[in-house]
Amino acid sequence: MRRVILIVFAAMSLNAMDVGFYTGFETAFAQKSDKMIKGVQPSDELVGDGSFVGDIRLGAHFSQITRNLDAKAYTIIYGKSSSNSEIGGGVGVEVEYRSFDLKNLGFILGLDYRYGQQDTMWNEKTISSHIVSHKRLAKGSSTIEFRDDTEVLSSSLYLGAAYHLTKNISVDLAYVLRYEMYDVSYREIGTGERMNIDWSEYKHGARLGLNFYF
Repeated sequence: MRRVILIVFAAMSLNAMDVGFYTGFETAFAQKSDKMIKGVQPSDELVGDGSFVGDIRLGAHFSQITRNLDAKAYTIIYGKSSSNSEIGGGVGVEVEYRSFDLKNLGFILGLDYRYGQQDTMWNEKTISSHIVSHKRLAKGSSTIEFRDDTEVLSSSLYLGAAYHLTKNISVDLAYVLRYEMYDVSYREIGTGERMNIDWSEYKHGARLGLNFYF
């Protein structure tokens, strides 16, 4: 009997909740990195500043989970402006609180996780440091060759507002806190010395989005 009651309750909840298809287009602008690797090497020389990101999002939206709460779950395809042509994908979730007193305005909170690669294998680049040992860099110009594509893991937390132009279209603006982790491998041309570096950094930025609900 208890199982039957739970099934009926779940069916009633799904009936009250509107589930549909969602797609969105997002652009995000982040602060340029001032990270110094091992105290001497600017990170943007290795991976670019990555200050602009463009996303395409595909997933599902869930309306009226509660009287005032909507949600989205989606996959991401993204590209990042960089001298190394970074592309990747990920997943994300977002909740939106809508007050009937504010009509078309809602407040959003979201989180996403991403994995990407920069097309760097065999690329040559001049940087502001040279390899002293496999763990140490020193100031001084050198030319390097990347041994592998650079890997990037990141997560973003964002908080902002969404305005619903119609039932099926909304725009949003949010503050973004992004945590990025890089894995870079290269060798110094001329000496043949090799270096594997991984580091992480936080970036602050803003996000602007256009969303469609079906």
